Amino acid sequence: MVSFVGVLAFDFFFVSPYFSFSVSDTQYILTFLVLLLVGIVVSYLTSRVRRQTEAAKIRERETYALFALGRDLRFLMTLNRTCRSLLKEPGRHSAMMLSLFYRTS
Repeated sequence: MVSFVGVLAFDFFFVSPYFSFSVSDTQYILTFLVLLLVGIVVSYLTSRVRRQTEAAKIRERETYALFALGRDLRFLMTLNRTCRSLLKEPGRHSAMMLSLFYRTS
């Protein structure tokens, strides 16, 4: 749509007779077609880049969610090992137990 408006504006303002849509020189027909073609190609490429940007944003959110899940699972596995170790030998790990309670409270 914008490409057509651009071609019409070019014809109206820059092609003689000025301020009308009539064309006295037929060479401008080729210019109009090339201008229209370039405008359509640029519009298509712009919309394609927008779609790719949206897809990249979606992939970024999914990747971050997977990263957060992995981080949380790693923390739970480390916490699980720590708790097992504390339950096996509570006297040996009293300093670790204090630091664990200090972090959670």
